[in-house]
Amino acid sequence: MLINLQIYIKLIFCLYILFSLTTLRLTFDLFFLSRAVNIFIFLSPFLVLLLYKDIAKTHKKDVVFILLSCLLITSFLVNPIINGFSLGSLIKSINASLPWLYVILFAFVRFQKEFFYDCWKLLNNILFLLTVFGLFDYVNIFYLGNVPEVSQTDYGDFFLGSFTILHSVTETIPHFRFYGPFVEPGSFAMWALVLTFYNFYEKKYIMALVFLIASILTFSPSIFIGFGLLLFLSLFIKSSKEIFLIKSMCVLFFVSVIAVYFSEITALFDAVLLNKSTSFGERFDSMRYFFEELPSLAQKYPFGLEYFQNTDDKLSTGLNLIGNFTPIMAFENGGVMAFVAYILILSLFFFQAQAFFLKHLDNHLLYYAIYFFIFLSFIIQRNSIFETIIFPFLFGFLFYSAYDNKIFNNNTKF
Repeated sequence: MLINLQIYIKLIFCLYILFSLTTLRLTFDLFFLSRAVNIFIFLSPFLVLLLYKDIAKTHKKDVVFILLSCLLITSFLVNPIINGFSLGSLIKSINASLPWLYVILFAFVRFQKEFFYDCWKLLNNILFLLTVFGLFDYVNIFYLGNVPEVSQTDYGDFFLGSFTILHSVTETIPHFRFYGPFVEPGSFAMWALVLTFYNFYEKKYIMALVFLIASILTFSPSIFIGFGLLLFLSLFIKSSKEIFLIKSMCVLFFVSVIAVYFSEITALFDAVLLNKSTSFGERFDSMRYFFEELPSLAQKYPFGLEYFQNTDDKLSTGLNLIGNFTPIMAFENGGVMAFVAYILILSLFFFQAQAFFLKHLDNHLLYYAIYFFIFLSFIIQRNSIFETIIFPFLFGFLFYSAYDNKIFNNNTKF
């Protein structure tokens, strides 16, 4: 039976969100199912490219994306062969390679722009539902006192709700930061922040408000960066109405934050900022160490680092790399070739998005470039969107040259 390609790719997208991106596999103990789904997601690009009968002619500009993605994948897969093969190292290499497989896939298989808009809607609706249910968990634990037992996980000790997790301060006291359906509050803040803007622009104000409240409850300083970046980019928008609305939203946000600072929650923000100042210091020291030692690291680890079970094991070797700057993570996973390829492909993405933004200053498409710039700002903190397969699903029409002048059939079957 023939399968509609668009439906098949959207199914992959939804499965990835539910079983890889979020913590549902943890809160519902779906690890076996998650592994099976991840194998299916990994094999799908090969299956599509083998069976798809209408491969699009790749634009010569897009060949660069394909070549750099191939370099990244090769680097990641060579690492466990050179540095000692184990199941853990193989899984890590496959996970690092996965996003770039889909970059290659989208260079050959094209859809109408409506396909990408549908992916935005799917992402928004799924994360909105998980966020709402997660907020119910948050209220149930903090305000109704129904605190579950602490669970030991691969990510640390957590209180597990049904749709969110909370870090354990003690065996009976959870940390107050809202994690949403993610393993880090900062990671959730990244998604919630972008979806706040997305729903605001789509005039879905209730959904925007829910994501805004959820992002504030993460107590993540990164939301200031996002709003500041949005305010800066709004200066380039030609429509005076849009400028007014965006600036009003930013002002409303900052006024709300000021109100929070004069409330009883001030002490909580102070505690978070004190903790984050230490965290930022550690990250800065790690980045400075990497670039100062890059020549010797490149000579000593040309194919990347060996597989470590956790960060503590890595630090015990004297390597001050905590993995919060994604180009450094590329070096760890694939060495010099991966580091260079990662920098180059992100630079190309940036310049493509910049050109797209300037080209569409007078219409709604510029918002997608703004979303991209906000995601890009998170590469200095933690795993970013570029460590997931999601970004070609959301931003493919920004990067691939053919979308500028050609509409492709998105109902092909294979």
